[in-house]
Amino acid sequence: YEKMARALELEPAFFQAHVWRGWALWQMGRLEEAAEHFETGARLAQHPPSVLGYRAIAAAFGGRPDECRELLARMIVMRDERYVSGFLIALGFVVVGDLDAAEPWIERAADERSPWVGYLRVDPRVAVLHDRPRIKAILAHLGQGV
Repeated sequence: YEKMARALELEPAFFQAHVWRGWALWQMGRLEEAAEHFETGARLAQHPPSVLGYRAIAAAFGGRPDECRELLARMIVMRDERYVSGFLIALGFVVVGDLDAAEPWIERAADERSPWVGYLRVDPRVAVLHDRPRIKAILAHLGQGV
């Protein structure tokens, strides 16, 4: 949290610092502030799928679950034309509370060899999925079993 604050002092337009600060604030339970950082990250990012993903997460943190799901649906459609991270889609479903929808996107991310799947066991953003059989199977396959 503090490291990202320092990064933003040095470069206020560093979108990734806003996103990571948003995740830190989420873990602290400060959802309104987290949403603000995701909105800023979305405004500054140049990668359209990431922009939609950050906006979706901001909507979920801001108490707008329908908007979050709409943005996630747009990301899924966008996959027909370009690469869109299955892991980012999964994160959107996790924060909006739809764990059943998040699970297959973690599987897709694993199939896509997303580097984020390598952190699946220790990433607090997806810890709520660890007890699900399909996720346990991925963790076991990766040698990260519980």
